[in-house]
Amino acid sequence: MRFLTQMMKKTYSLFDTEKKVQDINTVPNFDATTRETTYKKFNADKTRIANANKLVNADGSTVINVYYDRPVMTITLVYYNTDTGVEDHRVDLKGLYGHSTEETGGLDP
Repeated sequence: MRFLTQMMKKTYSLFDTEKKVQDINTVPNFDATTRETTYKKFNADKTRIANANKLVNADGSTVINVYYDRPVMTITLVYYNTDTGVEDHRVDLKGLYGHSTEETGGLDP
């Protein structure tokens, strides 16, 4: 079993693996909640589609991909007029949790 987490532009990278024993010719079982966190959310639809019609093979070759998405985080920059101390404007920047802004060319306003 492979556990993958979302990178930029909906690509995924491997972050964990697990080997399981189960009866052959059965639908593979997995518990996605064991690796879900505030910053990694289980993507049930993508996981279901990626593993549709898979059965446990006798030779142990079955691979199940379990997908997690990173939430979009928002940072709000508040600009003040330094002469008056009054708020001038705000800019919301969004990016996927855990990604360097250098990787993405900066945050997206």
